[in-house]
Amino acid sequence: MSTHRTTRVTTIPLTSPRPCDGGLLPVPAGHYDWIRLLVGLDGPQDHPGAAELDEEVWLHYREGVDPEWMRTTGTAEDGRRTARIPVPRRDELLAVRLPDRPGVTVHAADCVGRLPAADTMSGA
Repeated sequence: MSTHRTTRVTTIPLTSPRPCDGGLLPVPAGHYDWIRLLVGLDGPQDHPGAAELDEEVWLHYREGVDPEWMRTTGTAEDGRRTARIPVPRRDELLAVRLPDRPGVTVHAADCVGRLPAADTMSGA
């Protein structure tokens, strides 16, 4: 019996880039391991570390709200960086309260998790 687990990526729908203004970003309700965001700086791109983030966010679960950290990874490309937010609670995630960081915008977002081994075996 295989215990192989498959990664599942769920896109967070954005109709346009979303400013990091302390607002709530709804996510497709589900259980995830982390959230991946493509973030950038609105305006001049003359500072290479301008879009670096180490910001507190609030994860809104069905059964409560927890603080977590959004941090950038990798190098900047075209003024954009990938940021990750761990999702440690094993509860259904509903939304993320973005940090209040003027000039920083979310351009794309998705939730990443693993399908349980039983689901991958059944083809679900």
